[in-house]
Amino acid sequence: MEAREGPPLACVSGGPSDGLVVWEAARIARALGHGMVVLLHVVDTGLLPGAPDSLEGRAALQALRLRAVEALEAAAALAGRLGVEALPVAREGSPCREIAGLAESARPPVVVVGYSDRGRELGSTAACVLARYRGTVLVAKPGGHVKPRRGEGG
Repeated sequence: MEAREGPPLACVSGGPSDGLVVWEAARIARALGHGMVVLLHVVDTGLLPGAPDSLEGRAALQALRLRAVEALEAAAALAGRLGVEALPVAREGSPCREIAGLAESARPPVVVVGYSDRGRELGSTAACVLARYRGTVLVAKPGGHVKPRRGEGG
């Protein structure tokens, strides 16, 4: 496996694990001598009601885009307080595909994703990223342990 030398990739969703995700990414960035983290929020277009070009679909997409901006602004502010710069990135599509795709092209040393406790060991996005991405994925769990794992993707 080739070395991965870019800044850590922190995947934020506007959810309760965002603070821990950014904190872990900032900690890793500082330890590796990076002064930056890449913050990624994916607007999940699979959540859109009806046709994407319908009035309802366009309104829902606009609301999701606004949520992405708010999540990225909050995460960037936290990164700044933690002493690292933030490069916010917003994408639209499937969170799993977009996270794994950006990670493959950017080649970060680690992808930090949040833990979603919905009765499973991992949330669907974290599990999917672990299955698709060949690099290191750290799953940050609020109030619990941080679990670094190497993805099995191929």
